[in-house]
Amino acid sequence: MKTLCLFTNQFPYKGGETFLETEINYLSKSFDQVIIYPMSGFENELLPIPNNVKVVNYNIQQPVYLRKLVLNYGWVIAQWFLLEFIKSPFRFKYISQFNWNFKRLVGLLNAAVGIKKELEKEWLNKDVKSYKIYTYWFNDWASILALANCIGLKKSFVTRVHLYDFEEAFYVRKYLPFRRTEMKYPEKILAISDYASNYLKNMFPQYAYKIHTSKLGVEDIGYNPIAEGNPYTIVSCSSLTWYKRPLKLVELISELKVPIKWVHFGDGDMKDQFLDKTMELPDNIEFIWKGQVSNSVVTQFYKENNVDLLVNVSSFEGIPVSLMEAISFGIPIVGCNVCGQPEIVNNQTGLLLDSNFESSNTADKIQVFLLEKSRNQLFRSNVKGFWKDNFNAERNYTKFSNQLRIADSV
Repeated sequence: MKTLCLFTNQFPYKGGETFLETEINYLSKSFDQVIIYPMSGFENELLPIPNNVKVVNYNIQQPVYLRKLVLNYGWVIAQWFLLEFIKSPFRFKYISQFNWNFKRLVGLLNAAVGIKKELEKEWLNKDVKSYKIYTYWFNDWASILALANCIGLKKSFVTRVHLYDFEEAFYVRKYLPFRRTEMKYPEKILAISDYASNYLKNMFPQYAYKIHTSKLGVEDIGYNPIAEGNPYTIVSCSSLTWYKRPLKLVELISELKVPIKWVHFGDGDMKDQFLDKTMELPDNIEFIWKGQVSNSVVTQFYKENNVDLLVNVSSFEGIPVSLMEAISFGIPIVGCNVCGQPEIVNNQTGLLLDSNFESSNTADKIQVFLLEKSRNQLFRSNVKGFWKDNFNAERNYTKFSNQLRIADSV
């Protein structure tokens, strides 16, 4: 009996990693049982999951008995600090920010002690080789599992890596604590983009052998209907936070001169600023804000409403699922030349912008694209063809889950 232990931020609780809703169906077919360990979200509604999937609400926020922890595992704390001081270019931050790093490491180590006991209880009187551990993010769960390995958990793990979980520029402190030490522990590190793979291989050449690209995917739900006449419909689908550049998005769309219906899906901490700025849009642009919705609402919108273009102006991106969903319907896309975006935004799928584009000139390019290509049947067929060749869930997840099932062969 093959069992997968899947560690997530919040999935399958509503509000977290909704894109795992597709992947879990393929994982559940490849394994006899899947056990999900979410880190949070226990109070939220549980999303539908396959019958052979169960959820364990293990709370990592257990009381820390520092004296006992240091007596038993003080050598681990000392070792991880020493190794980072030797390996990391940020070594002096570990001294200047010692209190913060110490508290963080102690908390993760305490959680590692707990999850080690939880997993060993699950494996009691069972064949440990029949289990596979997979963490969806290279974040706290990966750190906890690395520490669990360090203190004797006799089972390595596979981790995905997306963007915020490796891109140090994202963080206020501009570094990921203990990353140089924890890189040793995953069996495989599976990046969702070639950009992420290359970033990690360049940063950690000694671990290049365990870093691979394994792209995400979305299902084929159909074609988006093509419209005639005005207005042209533009969709944006992203959170309203700083690196998504929502205010720059408003500036860009406001420069378009043709009649536009602009629909935005997504919410975030910049919501008020964003909505205030949309009040300044010119009369030729009708704006509709949908807020935070499930993936199924977005895909249903694509099935029932013509969309001429999906626009994304983020300054950081992995390969957004929102763009995968759009091209799966044959909807052309616009995105910036940052991180993993050029792996999905290209001449076959749409329009790739400079990362620091100027709104007026860029709006002219988008307008030409709308008029000449966005409703061209052949072009839209090629858009869908690119999805089929690169981001087809059935192909990507079937391959991934079957390989994950076999130890040491991802």
